[in-house]
Amino acid sequence: MKRILRALGIKTKTRHPDPTGGKPGVAVCKNCGVAYRKGAWRSQLDYDEHVHKDKTSVMFIHCPACDLAKNNMFRGRIAVYNIPTNILDSITDTIHFLANKARANDPLNRILTLIHAPQAIELTTAADHLAEDITHELKKKFKPFRISAYRTGAHDEIVIVKMDFNTK
Repeated sequence: MKRILRALGIKTKTRHPDPTGGKPGVAVCKNCGVAYRKGAWRSQLDYDEHVHKDKTSVMFIHCPACDLAKNNMFRGRIAVYNIPTNILDSITDTIHFLANKARANDPLNRILTLIHAPQAIELTTAADHLAEDITHELKKKFKPFRISAYRTGAHDEIVIVKMDFNTK
């Protein structure tokens, strides 16, 4: 919906406030190094061109994704249980592929934690739509026996998903 509104020239509220406070300059995350410049978070920033040449001020802060991780919070949580050992590596590869693809588009879309157990995987994400994309792809590709998914939070901004491959 936001894409349609933006295409029509209607501005939508951004999810993350401007860390520079509207002042000219660049904000760089202390943890992961992503940079905020001219209204967007970027994974790559040419410091010679955008900082040194323009004599732009630089602020060091925590990006919204690192803030979530630091505060043990998340926007998406996926727990996959009773995974057959023959597809465990494929599921892990699919999760990493989708996370890398999402992070290439937006550096704030990332996996915050990923825990492996012998037949289970539990992960948290910094973006609710990343959790939804991973869930959709796992459901389509591996067909788990049971899935429960719901949204929670004050504005339904958190996605919780449980998948189970147990047929019993």
